[in-house]
Amino acid sequence: LSDFFRGTVAARKRQKMQGYLQKRVAFTNWQNEDAHRIRRMAIVSQVKAEKQILAENGVKGKGMEMRLPSEVDSVNVEKIDIVPPIMQTHRELIDSMEHEHLKPMHGVDVFLQHSPNRVVVVRFLDPRNASSMPMALVDFSSADWMGWIVRNTSHDTFFEPMRFQENGPKGIDWTQI
Repeated sequence: LSDFFRGTVAARKRQKMQGYLQKRVAFTNWQNEDAHRIRRMAIVSQVKAEKQILAENGVKGKGMEMRLPSEVDSVNVEKIDIVPPIMQTHRELIDSMEHEHLKPMHGVDVFLQHSPNRVVVVRFLDPRNASSMPMALVDFSSADWMGWIVRNTSHDTFFEPMRFQENGPKGIDWTQI
């Protein structure tokens, strides 16, 4: 009888653990196949290598960066199933800027220009969040973008928060927060 109960508990635990592992494997597969994430991680690796070189040369300590606890913003998020028909797409807003040569940074400019007075539809790309909340309405009107920087590359533009060091503000990777 005790072997039966041990086996039942073990089977239940094994099934629960397999569920966790399947989610982890799905996320790992997504991040290995997503082109944007691959480019982003290449930039993250480059920044880390530059920081390592600076630390080895004695210019700054490797662990000097710290996040100030007072730098916390919160936004209202509401789950939706379909995009409301009155919403303008990001592409329509970019086209309304009438730039002759569009660059990746224009997408961030449009977001910063329109987010204070509009509600934004956000679509989650990673499988973990996409399964529970594929799209959400987000109200960024109360968000304070002070302390965020724009990092431009030839193919992408990243909008990321800053961290502060003893010798002044430095840009960091949003994945480290």
